Amino acid sequence: MEKLELLELIEVEQTAERTVFTFLDRDRGEVRDITWNTKKYDKDNNKWIASPEQEEKVEEWSQEYFNCSYADLANLVVQEIRRDIYGYDTFNSFWEVNQVNKFSLEDKGQIFSTTVTDVVEEVSGLKIKFMYEDKEYQSNMGWAKFVEGTGWFGDPVKKEKQKAKFETKFGIPFKDKDHLIGKDIMVEIDTAFGKPYADIKAFPKKKK
Repeated sequence: MEKLELLELIEVEQTAERTVFTFLDRDRGEVRDITWNTKKYDKDNNKWIASPEQEEKVEEWSQEYFNCSYADLANLVVQEIRRDIYGYDTFNSFWEVNQVNKFSLEDKGQIFSTTVTDVVEEVSGLKIKFMYEDKEYQSNMGWAKFVEGTGWFGDPVKKEKQKAKFETKFGIPFKDKDHLIGKDIMVEIDTAFGKPYADIKAFPKKKK
């Protein structure tokens, strides 16, 4: 990530689905685009879907960053506007993004040891985070289903199964999941349905 200070806004392209801001970096002779989408991307079905929640977000961003409504963003180019932006390898943003890296199919079969840095419970499942080659990755224990046009909804039956799996794998009660932070783990990169994922190996069981 790189912070680019006070770049000049030179173009705003707006459609029913998104707004693209183009900033000029004169010192480098580069342009930087930032995109705000009014729809959410459904990865399972590979398409954009309507999202009232996302529409509300872009309206709030418009007020926060430009002091205008989303509908009036196209009029910004008549003003002299400069903004700090954050540049990443594959996108740009008005704010810093906590980016979780993903493994590739070429990584399948790799096995390495690392340490758990964080454990986060969300509606969609449990995220167990760790570092690999100075970048953050995560292993997911999911228990939710994505409902088109609405969002993620937890499945209580799947959650109970994942909680039991967690306790069997790590020997820690699920309610004490934060105790996993700082523990050494062994990770293997495997694939399922053509996609790579990080499989954290079970802890050795204590001898009775």
